[in-house]
Amino acid sequence: MKIAMISSNEHTVPPPENVIIASQYMASLLAQGLAKKGHEVYFIVGQGSKIPTYKVFSNTKPFFEIFNYKKMKSTIDPYLIGKLIVPFEIDLHLTLLDFLKENSVDLVHFHTISIYNGLPFSSRIKVPSIFSLHGTVDPLELEIMKVFNHPKLFYISLSNNQRQGYPGINFASTVYNGIPLDDYSYQNVGGNNMVFAGRLVKEKGVDEAILVAAKLKRELRITGEIRVRQRDYYEQIIQLIKNNSRYVRLFGFTNHALINSFFGSGKLFLCPTKWEEPFGLVLIEAMACGTPVIAYARGAIPEIVKDGETGFIVNSSDQDIRGNWIVKKTGFDGLCEAVEKIYAMPENQYRQMRKNCRAHVEKNFTVEIMVDQYEEVYKKILEKS
Repeated sequence: MKIAMISSNEHTVPPPENVIIASQYMASLLAQGLAKKGHEVYFIVGQGSKIPTYKVFSNTKPFFEIFNYKKMKSTIDPYLIGKLIVPFEIDLHLTLLDFLKENSVDLVHFHTISIYNGLPFSSRIKVPSIFSLHGTVDPLELEIMKVFNHPKLFYISLSNNQRQGYPGINFASTVYNGIPLDDYSYQNVGGNNMVFAGRLVKEKGVDEAILVAAKLKRELRITGEIRVRQRDYYEQIIQLIKNNSRYVRLFGFTNHALINSFFGSGKLFLCPTKWEEPFGLVLIEAMACGTPVIAYARGAIPEIVKDGETGFIVNSSDQDIRGNWIVKKTGFDGLCEAVEKIYAMPENQYRQMRKNCRAHVEKNFTVEIMVDQYEEVYKKILEKS
């Protein structure tokens, strides 16, 4: 197959090691995997990108190659950043249309961070357009998706739960994210501390993770990226950490090359997420290193974590029961009970849980599996078209 792929003009492709941008990272892995299988992959990218596929360069460098990423992310209003990025995204998508005028492909796969950036362009393309949904939308954004709907437009969800936020949308399939296992070292023993990784924003629940550590007097190590749009929340987190410095350590940002050692050294990965997580890449990264996950039963988590085998799932409240999990307490008390269950496990049972974690990722969440599944989706869509 000949496939055109497009993501974002925020960063080069693949994204830099010091950046958390799952959509672009997943698109990079998929494109490389498809190319290895013999498909012709043409990635529409900003200048300076080094992905080992055919590259079609836009007229500009990516936005954050021109404007300092660290400074912009930490000091500038994110809504202003969103406006400033628009012409870079338009330039990238116009490059796609120019490429398609001179070249034929079988389909175009969009991994745009904001899907409505790509929708007007997909309606001008004669071949099938596929959008992988890497986030969530509000009702107004959903209306935009319906306005730009057309017969050759298909969507891929990252989890079955994610579809609940997209009523009336034409889903071709669900394809889980996959990671390159060789990048994640399995550690059979682990450490004695809990770990948390992710964006340091309210919806990730890092404040609750800190309170669990303080209550149980267990060490928690945190790594993550500050987002300026929640600066007040970040200041609250810093104060919480200061108040509980005996049990909580903040490591700042850990780049992708080192994150597996961070995960692997943990007793467990704590994920008290407060939103409907579409997937949760950190979950499979932690499990790939052998580290069990304790998480609220929100979003895709019940599809990713196997309760009692690769960690424990906890209902977030008595009013939001999503499964008959092993831990019967809910909310904060449920998280605490789940943490103590793991610490109280006999060594042989705990090591078996770590083995289960790695095996679960090997069976369900590798790059190879993801690539194979996308390949099958492409074939089905082309048959329909």
